[in-house]
Amino acid sequence: MTDAARLMKVGCWRDHEFTAREGLDTMRLRPAARLVWRGIFGLHSGLFAVAWWLLPGGFAVSQLKFWCNQVACPGLALVMAGGCCAGVRAERAVLGSLAGGIGALWLSAGLSALVLFSASMLDKGLFAMAVGALMVVGAARTVEPPRPSLRVATIAGFATLSLMMLFAQRGPAPSTHPSLSLIDQLWVRQTLEPSWSFASPALGAVSVDARSESVRVARDRYTLRLDPLLTFTSRSTDRGWTLFASDDDRRGPTRRYLSSEAKPLAYVVDYGPSDDGPHEYARLALMAADASLDLEALVAIAEPVYSHLNSFATVQFVGHTSLQLEFSACPGQLVEPLPHDYPVGRPLRLATLDEQGRFRVVEATSAEKGPFASLAEGALARGEPLTITLHDEGKPRLTITFDDWSSQLSTEPSPTAGWGMPQNAISFTRQTEAPASIVTLELTLANTSVGRGFESVGHSAGVYRNRIRVAWLETATERP
Repeated sequence: MTDAARLMKVGCWRDHEFTAREGLDTMRLRPAARLVWRGIFGLHSGLFAVAWWLLPGGFAVSQLKFWCNQVACPGLALVMAGGCCAGVRAERAVLGSLAGGIGALWLSAGLSALVLFSASMLDKGLFAMAVGALMVVGAARTVEPPRPSLRVATIAGFATLSLMMLFAQRGPAPSTHPSLSLIDQLWVRQTLEPSWSFASPALGAVSVDARSESVRVARDRYTLRLDPLLTFTSRSTDRGWTLFASDDDRRGPTRRYLSSEAKPLAYVVDYGPSDDGPHEYARLALMAADASLDLEALVAIAEPVYSHLNSFATVQFVGHTSLQLEFSACPGQLVEPLPHDYPVGRPLRLATLDEQGRFRVVEATSAEKGPFASLAEGALARGEPLTITLHDEGKPRLTITFDDWSSQLSTEPSPTAGWGMPQNAISFTRQTEAPASIVTLELTLANTSVGRGFESVGHSAGVYRNRIRVAWLETATERP
């Protein structure tokens, strides 16, 4: 064979090889495959856009929430939209990079969920890893692989973003400050007095229902109900979203009435864990006097408790005509409780205490979501009692003093409220538009009921003390 013939044969072979590769590329980027990937990227673009809209905002640049909720989500939505365009135009390098990256994102999300939220996200983590594996296999079979350096960079970037966004949903370390380390004497005498009552002209009628953990005070046309024991209603066992927790984990261990001791002017009740719960002991003690009713509620937590919803104390008041509240940290500034809606609509009113000792009464923009407009401001030092005066028809009727709220609460940023709001809150609402409808106040040390999401925050282990003093004012009755 001559050199010319040999060269012609080699050239034909190379032409055949080029044609074969071109055919392979055409197969890998055939219209059906481009359509599928365009749909996948379009779907993910929409999901990240919805996540951006639903997740809380208003965080500082120094907070991880800012970069995850306000930067990563819209950024990923735009990148996925770009992938959709790449699928239309059949840009192989971009399409191959993003196809592998989205598989890495799902795999990293699944693995992160298994590690960070093993109790509530086991099945969801495995599902995410299965979706990620399917994406990786699909990308390998239908999309031209990018250059190795681009592939590694894309996979590493998407996996890191996924891990960061999952980690941002993990509850921060507990930042509450329990007053005591243990309850001095756990059990009172084993007497069973599940109810107790007392009456005096100045204090009115006082009654206690030990089984419902509530105290009722009635005078003239007014009735006050107090639930003074720290109570968790929506928990997480792995510091994750309570929305994904099982019903048993979300409910957690429950308390049950154990014993009580009644005296003419005092009453003490002890509570212990139910059969399905390992901890949470509590004690409620009342001392009645002519001028005031003093309560001390103690709740012992053996280990940190993470929750979305909880209550340090709940107050309900009825019998008024037009109620207004005055907080001792903001003397002379009266605020009216109003009804609010959920998840959107009429705004919630609440009060908070920040790290600098600034006590603010604020109103949300819609429902319980920010930004928050200030209605009243003042100062309250850590450990200083907070007194709430209830005014009706322009006159002060009743004072409720909380000695321990400010000393035990968390001032760390709320992961759901944003806009500089701390984890603690005092919400106050009226049941309906009618001025005489029931008014409810709920005090919390750390929770995430304000804002967007179902994330959890922690209460440190220890004993939480709630000392409350209730005193009627002379103007509470119209006496001759």
